[in-house]
Amino acid sequence: GGEATLNLPLVLQLHQYAAELAAKSNLQLDGVVMTNGVALSSSMIARLKESQLRISISIDGVGDTNDIQRKFKNGRGSFSYVERTLTLLDGAGFTPTITITVTSRNAGGLAKTVEYLLGRNLPFSINFYRENECSASFTDLKYQEADLIKNIKEAFHIIEQNLPSYSL
Repeated sequence: GGEATLNLPLVLQLHQYAAELAAKSNLQLDGVVMTNGVALSSSMIARLKESQLRISISIDGVGDTNDIQRKFKNGRGSFSYVERTLTLLDGAGFTPTITITVTSRNAGGLAKTVEYLLGRNLPFSINFYRENECSASFTDLKYQEADLIKNIKEAFHIIEQNLPSYSL
């Protein structure tokens, strides 16, 4: 847990160390930094690219749909910051992978989210909320099966209409 890019120098140092160990053992290393994507600067992106680390960004919707789940401590939404980061990554020729976590809060916007990501040619995965000890008190995250199925079918329809060149 936590935001890895808040201590990017340590992440890069650990990756370099892992790369050295992998090379000594004749192993291949594939590193991925999972981030909320709100605070990546151009220089951070350049350092990640230089280190051959991939980036995975958590996006749970477009605009307000994302902001329902991903807010700053002050309650302000984060989507506009993530979108800025996506533009910086695109300008650097760096394609992140997007992870979408579906809950009852954002399930209704899943099709729009998929359409947005396909429009930006961003590979993505869809993950499903699972209750755990830390989230059990957030009862509004649980989705109703019928609603989830309806929303997944809508998202799949968008995918069918806009088949990407990459494997989902």
